[in-house]
Amino acid sequence: MLDSVIFKSIRSAHTLTFSNPKPPHCQHPVSTFTATLRDRDWVVSTVVYLYEPTHLAHFFEALATDWQGWNEPKQWISIESHITLRCVFEGSSDLSPVVEMSVSLTPDPDQPEKTVQGMIYLKATELGAIAFQLKKFLHL
Repeated sequence: MLDSVIFKSIRSAHTLTFSNPKPPHCQHPVSTFTATLRDRDWVVSTVVYLYEPTHLAHFFEALATDWQGWNEPKQWISIESHITLRCVFEGSSDLSPVVEMSVSLTPDPDQPEKTVQGMIYLKATELGAIAFQLKKFLHL
């Protein structure tokens, strides 16, 4: 089991961290965690509620399976819309395919104007390792 999963962009200062899983260190799947989006000048966090943690795990497994590319954007939204992940296959860069993950954090869904966005660029070849880490983090 992992205490956190860190998505560090290969092209920008943005970092997305999933941490503080609840329940911690047990055999039951995670029902909430903290998502933190960081840049050089700011940090925004929100609690993410999971009705079915396998949906988030399957989202990343599907990205890993299709690491060589896909045509349409792939998206995952948390049950209360606190976080949205939207992934686009950008193509090859320096012989390594890149995935552009747009992250939107809305700490209070009643105030959507306070949504913060960031871009995380990931090497497509690393999606399998990310999916594996995420399953451990979610206790699946």
